[in-house]
Amino acid sequence: MKSFEMGELIWRKGQTISHWCMIINGVVSCSFIDEEKRDIHIALFNENSWFGEHAILSEKPSFGNYRCQVSVDTLRIEAASMLEMLDTELAFASKLAKVVASRMQRTSEMLMLFRMGNPALRSVLGISQFAEALAYKSDRPPTMGIGSQVSIPINQSVLASLCGVSRSRLSIVLHSLENKGWLRLEYGTIEVLNLPTWHAFAASKRSLRLINYEPTIDELLNDLSVCLFRLS
Repeated sequence: MKSFEMGELIWRKGQTISHWCMIINGVVSCSFIDEEKRDIHIALFNENSWFGEHAILSEKPSFGNYRCQVSVDTLRIEAASMLEMLDTELAFASKLAKVVASRMQRTSEMLMLFRMGNPALRSVLGISQFAEALAYKSDRPPTMGIGSQVSIPINQSVLASLCGVSRSRLSIVLHSLENKGWLRLEYGTIEVLNLPTWHAFAASKRSLRLINYEPTIDELLNDLSVCLFRLS
């Protein structure tokens, strides 16, 4: 087991990954810096989530920066042991293949949205992705009731950086969402409400063939309301 402090890098982009890691407690993000010097968040990992398999399987260095958003404790398996399990454990290999395929699809879809979307879209999608990862706590989400909620244990400055927007722009979006009852703001924490609706919203954006990359916050609020109506 290995522990890391808040803000500490587990791996840097280009670094060789020697272990497959599972988060015992805490939150880890994967991001990279784009040509405009923005920190583009592409994945988030929470308790019971494994990460690092892409680099181990491809035998290539890490494609992103893996940073702790809070204090993190991890359980680590050496890369060689993981590869041996792939050769000898069929059930493990099958499960891992499904997880990798799902993550790759979600990452590519979300990356396109984050790179091309305006600040409002990046902010709302960033919140939805954080909420999904924190609520599910694994790659096989449980069934949740419509009243479910989860707290994002990071401050607004960190969230703005991960969404690739300024602190002031994120603040405008957060207060608009709070006014409509989609979240609750507290010091150092953002409590996201109606989790199934947020999940449906993110899934709908990922599945669209033609996407409006320049929506207004009012249009995004309406999209959330439509998802809530469809779930009711």
